[in-house]
Amino acid sequence: MSVISVVFAANVYAVNPPNQDDGGGRAGDDGGGRTAVNLKIENPFKCSGSESQCGSLINLFKTIVEKVLLPIGGVAAVVSFIWSGFLFVTAQGEPAKIQTAKNALLYTAIGTAVLLGAVAIATIIDNTISALQT
Repeated sequence: MSVISVVFAANVYAVNPPNQDDGGGRAGDDGGGRTAVNLKIENPFKCSGSESQCGSLINLFKTIVEKVLLPIGGVAAVVSFIWSGFLFVTAQGEPAKIQTAKNALLYTAIGTAVLLGAVAIATIIDNTISALQT
């Protein structure tokens, strides 16, 4: 594994040697005719509220629920509903497989309800605490 990293590092340095500036390049040009690309990744935890709310534990939980748990849970719910439908289609009238598909659909519906209920409860608690602080 370390041999591969050394070979790849040697190739990178051969193409773009470190700390060499010929002074003849354009702005953004790395000397080899290639243009440097600046990539900016936005901070998902960036606070957009008032300064008193920035950095608070409540804001952190709210951000985690809205930007991490809800999207992942939503995708998981959709995939689970599709899987339940697939189980129904492939059951072909066999009672044991139909029961398995029904259970999968029931558990998916319960999980989705828990996810949406958690978001609703988190929103209610956030609004209540915000109202009490003012």
